[in-house]
Amino acid sequence: NQVGRFISYGALGWLLGAGIAAIVKEYHALFIISSVVAFLAFLASFFLRESAETHIKVPLFPASLIMADWRVYLALFLRQFGGNAIWSIWPLYQASIGATRTWIALVEITNMVGQIIFMRLIEKFDPGRMFKIGLFVSAAVFTAYGFIDRYWQLIPAQAVLSFAYSAMFAGALAYLLRRHKEYGTTSGLMNSFNALSGAAGPFMGGALSQVWGYSTLMFVSASITMAGFFTAMGLKKQSPKRPEAGF
Repeated sequence: NQVGRFISYGALGWLLGAGIAAIVKEYHALFIISSVVAFLAFLASFFLRESAETHIKVPLFPASLIMADWRVYLALFLRQFGGNAIWSIWPLYQASIGATRTWIALVEITNMVGQIIFMRLIEKFDPGRMFKIGLFVSAAVFTAYGFIDRYWQLIPAQAVLSFAYSAMFAGALAYLLRRHKEYGTTSGLMNSFNALSGAAGPFMGGALSQVWGYSTLMFVSASITMAGFFTAMGLKKQSPKRPEAGF
């Protein structure tokens, strides 16, 4: 199982991006660099070859797959909803406690380095348990954000968060892929719920931080993430028989 190793390359990309941001600093230059790198990725996609494995017919709306693992998708959504609410104001929050642009980039680097390491280790353990641990630790870190008042304190918090995110995301994906043969649909559903949280979370992040401040937002996000943890408590360690992908 190389799920964690595959996901870690995404963290490596974020790491290189944060490193370049710390070096370049000038906004327009960073936008140009990002555009060039994205175009290179587009060119590289032409060298991808589709697997010769038999195609599986999946309905437009795979309701049975969603219902089979609704606890995973809902818990993932709640954690990412709370997380994206925080990330929407993350640079502003760091600046409010004294962080410079260079320090903000270093904080991101800490998170990404941790993910590169932890993603490759998480896959060795039971994915359902790792998923739940990731949710619980994420809630703890979000709570800690509410008490942090010095920018340098974010470094150890981000190191812990890198483990929490790795356990949560890699655990969820490995858990789902072991249960279903519809790999593309399953991973696509995860990304869909992740994207949905990315669309909804910033609204809460902006509104709460504007009215009640950053600390209140951190505590609310932690509570939402804990709701995700309790949702995932019903996951079984032993994966049952894979359901079909019918409507």
